[in-house]
Amino acid sequence: MNMGEKFGVESPKEKISRDQEMMELFGCSLEQIARSPKDIQNNTKAYVGKLEPGIFELIQKYNIEHVYTSFPESELTRYELELGTLDDRQLFDALKQAGVEPEEKLRGGGALTFNFIMQSNRDGRHGFQFIKQKERLKLITLRVKDLFEELGKGQEVTLDEIYNKAEEYGLELCQAEVGPYLRLQLVDQPEGENLHIGMYPINVHGANDIFGVSNRTVYERGRDVYKPHLDSVWADRDKWSGFSKFIFRLLAEKKEKAAEEA
Repeated sequence: MNMGEKFGVESPKEKISRDQEMMELFGCSLEQIARSPKDIQNNTKAYVGKLEPGIFELIQKYNIEHVYTSFPESELTRYELELGTLDDRQLFDALKQAGVEPEEKLRGGGALTFNFIMQSNRDGRHGFQFIKQKERLKLITLRVKDLFEELGKGQEVTLDEIYNKAEEYGLELCQAEVGPYLRLQLVDQPEGENLHIGMYPINVHGANDIFGVSNRTVYERGRDVYKPHLDSVWADRDKWSGFSKFIFRLLAEKKEKAAEEA
């Protein structure tokens, strides 16, 4: 074992191999892969580097296709989602037809299921209101560790800390409806993936919850099988690990709209 391997430092040979792998995957030259915000240019195709305030605005501005905080293990996946295409009943029926498993486990005397929200909160008193006009969103998924580079193994942060850091980097909280709509869109969600919706918690029975979109196992006919879930996640839990995944809203579409109206 050489000294580089011992201390986890990438050798020149490993760096050349990693660079070649990125160029093949991204379909671009090494000069088109930015490692810091100051490296981003009109012909940049990929960004592989730490997050900094304003980075997401640059990613949108230059339409950068591939975004990683580290390659290949930490890709920031983007989605486009249109809300307001279904009313509450249509949305619930669509989830049912898609075979989505509701969160049924009781916690503190009641479960926060989408069905409960739909039937009990039409006036929005618990923070959930159905959007009546169509709205297209741009979303991005990242790990907590992408936001907190200094977060070490075993260390955790609170939900407020996560939200504050996301805002610092130019991200915004999602509408609660992103949960059920994204659940419908992710028909090929990777097995075992669990995405937490960065949203204002919904308060029901004194507990604050956020939506989770997961593809996890249920015990069925004597074996474990993966099924899509729309979960309720207890937002008041103490801490979140660096490997927890969240999805937030990108702000560019709002700026573009403001420019068009001006």
